[in-house]
Amino acid sequence: MTGLVVTGSAEKHPLTNPAFRWLWLGQAISIFGSRFTLVAIPLYIHKLTGSAGHLSLSFIVQMSASLLLGLSAGAYSDRWDKRRTMLVAEIVRAFLVMLIPLSIFFQRGQSLQVGLIYLLSFVIAAGGQFFKPAKVALIPTLVHKKQLAAANALDQSTEKFMEAVGYSAAGLMIAFVGVSAAFVVDAVTFALSAVCIYMIKVNAVENAEKKSTQDSIVASIREGLQKMWSIPSLRRLLVLSFLAPVVMGATQSLTVLFVETVLQVGEAGYGFWQTAISAGIALGILIIGRLFANTHPGKLVAGGVIGFGFFQLLSIIIPVWLQRSELLSGNWLLLVAIPFVMLTAAGNGSIFLGIRMMVQSDVPPGMIGRAASAVGVIGSLAIIVG
Repeated sequence: MTGLVVTGSAEKHPLTNPAFRWLWLGQAISIFGSRFTLVAIPLYIHKLTGSAGHLSLSFIVQMSASLLLGLSAGAYSDRWDKRRTMLVAEIVRAFLVMLIPLSIFFQRGQSLQVGLIYLLSFVIAAGGQFFKPAKVALIPTLVHKKQLAAANALDQSTEKFMEAVGYSAAGLMIAFVGVSAAFVVDAVTFALSAVCIYMIKVNAVENAEKKSTQDSIVASIREGLQKMWSIPSLRRLLVLSFLAPVVMGATQSLTVLFVETVLQVGEAGYGFWQTAISAGIALGILIIGRLFANTHPGKLVAGGVIGFGFFQLLSIIIPVWLQRSELLSGNWLLLVAIPFVMLTAAGNGSIFLGIRMMVQSDVPPGMIGRAASAVGVIGSLAIIVG
């Protein structure tokens, strides 16, 4: 296996590091483009079938990639060269995404076309399962330890920002240009991301972690899980990785009811609420990463949990009180709630940042991929439960 030699001063911003800058740029482009496919697939499936069942199945197919392949993908990412794994994943996904508009052009019956899109959707999502743990493991090798919080904050906040922008751009393109164009955009952004990853310059160093390459994948997965469970902070992390998405998922469902029946601001109001969440997460990660760069990741998680719960209550209690007191109603209640929604989301962002940094700092370097994938799989299970 190969490792990386960290270059650059610990006092400088992570983007002054050319290797991290290429990674950050590639991810910003790729995350933006991926939203086009995530929006286009369910819309196109629904257009083809007109079935709510097929629509739900399109989401389940993508989620199943994490549940079925997540742990094994993390084990392989620990064995393989991180940069090469990410590069191959982006190239393969670019090729597979381009097959979707081709399948639309060469129509061969609805059932065959829908089945092919499901298959491609699963394999594309599977590529992401190899990419994500490799990226989480790669970042600590690109930047100085004192830059790690800022680097993760920049990576995660940019990801949330580009998700929001990408979803909006995807909706507009599909509405005015068509669904096939959305897949082409995603394929191009995967290719551009691959170019950025290729530009990351690395130096090979001797890696003492050779045992894992000799074990079976099942043994490697078991070793990684046992190691995480043996460390108290990581054991708490595994539990939190399940509980947090369950709570957030349940809260999301109740939010729809709150916005519709209590605030009575309709679909537009719900859209503003969701926008505030995305903005709050992105800004929260970025600001917390800068202000609390030297804070232990566990404290970031604990503070995020407290902040999330406290401001979530305020975002509900204050509008309800104002409404019952007949002081405000409708859109004014929404405007009052929005700042608390953003602060709630900032707490969520602190949890995301803390979890990422705990994986990178508390897990042995040769197991970061397995730890990151374990957190992802547990989170996916929790979303289903929630």
